Amino acid sequence: MSVAEFPEIDALTVAKIISRGSTIGWGRVAMGDVFKPYHWLKVLEKSYLEPLEKGNIRRLAISAPSQHGKSTVAANLFASRYLALNPRKHVTVVSYGDDRAQAIGSQCRDLLSESGHIFDVEIDPSNKSKVHWFIKRHKGSMRSVGWGSPLVGFPSDLLIIDDICKSMQEAISATFQRQWMEWWQATANQRLSKDARVLIIGTRWSPDDLIGQLLRDRKAYGPAWHQAIFKAIATEDEIDWEGKTWRKAGEALCPDLHPIEQLLDAKASVAHHIWETMYQGNPVSPDEVLWPGELFRDTEERQVWTDYLPSNLMYCTVAVDHALGRDLKKSDYSAIVALATSQDRNDNNLYVKASLERTGPDQTIDRLINFVKDLPVEPDIIGSDANQFQSFIVDVAATRLAEAGVRTPIMPIEDEQRINKEVRIMELDGSIRNRDFVFVRDKGTEILVNQLKQFPHGNHDDGPDALQMACKMMRMIAE
Repeated sequence: MSVAEFPEIDALTVAKIISRGSTIGWGRVAMGDVFKPYHWLKVLEKSYLEPLEKGNIRRLAISAPSQHGKSTVAANLFASRYLALNPRKHVTVVSYGDDRAQAIGSQCRDLLSESGHIFDVEIDPSNKSKVHWFIKRHKGSMRSVGWGSPLVGFPSDLLIIDDICKSMQEAISATFQRQWMEWWQATANQRLSKDARVLIIGTRWSPDDLIGQLLRDRKAYGPAWHQAIFKAIATEDEIDWEGKTWRKAGEALCPDLHPIEQLLDAKASVAHHIWETMYQGNPVSPDEVLWPGELFRDTEERQVWTDYLPSNLMYCTVAVDHALGRDLKKSDYSAIVALATSQDRNDNNLYVKASLERTGPDQTIDRLINFVKDLPVEPDIIGSDANQFQSFIVDVAATRLAEAGVRTPIMPIEDEQRINKEVRIMELDGSIRNRDFVFVRDKGTEILVNQLKQFPHGNHDDGPDALQMACKMMRMIAE
């Protein structure tokens, strides 16, 4: 809505209609072009903030990734507008520290100092405090403190807790987790008025952060909690307040700020638990494995194990990951992994066969020769890791493969070593979760699968590393 659309209405009246109508409208008026009303923020307001304002829900926890505009709307704009509409109420803003909380309070004060006349309210000019300031004539107020500070003096009609923890180190600390809950029980919860609203905003850091504890124990602490989770990348089609699909699975939350390409790069470059926790609002423990065992079990819908490789292979790659430890009883495995596809157009499986043993370089080359000769067809390409002096082993292997009558070339894979191994292996995530792989039921392949089940906390990841190399070569062939 704009003055141009309604020329008979003066600009102030239009501003009042827009600002009183919605939090996002208030942002457009008070902040001008600085404020960007991204679509996800409209979903946030209509689905959650508006019911909270009206009292249809009274406890709300919002989880969204960093740098998406959630605090601007849910803290600064919502809090200032709520106080302007309810100038006798008392709003409390809490954050991880006094400075952070007071920054939010100061921004709210600035908004109402400049545009409070839209709501017919005025900041009390006699009070210059950043910590606790008042609405002139009405005596409503806003107080801004760090979570450890006392909340004496006035009840809270609206309590906003924005980022109570400032780091993952704090979030996973049992000491902080206990202190947050003690503060909630003994301080914050005790200062709420009869019909108070509570809004917690944050990027989730841990299953046991304050949001996690309150959601688990919701029955013990007054009105029911409602949770709004906004994932950086949607995992399923998402429905808005009108029952319409507002974004589909695989789409970014706010592509104007963080395009899907940027998010996928982030997903590939951070540990799984960090991605799930900080980006997807699904806090998991760092001790949890990436791929649970059920992904590797046969079901009625999907068979992921087979007794043999198909005889009619279309493409086949073989990857070798050498172990160079001196003590073969304690060293890593030397992994040989074959990845193959069938000529059957209706068969989209990626077949995996592996040999994992603790052997030195000479024995590994012997194993490689026998492994390749045992395949239904000669592979299209063989790749071997070649960091440091392993490139010498590749030369020796090439000579011995040729002498054994294997015509497939063996190529060194050097660039793989420039990328963190855990990040490389995580490239398998999509194929594993889609259950694209079919594993040959034998000793070596079962060791590989066990390493996948234990990743990233297992003692060995040689098999998964070799499987990732084989997948990379398969993509090279397909392209």
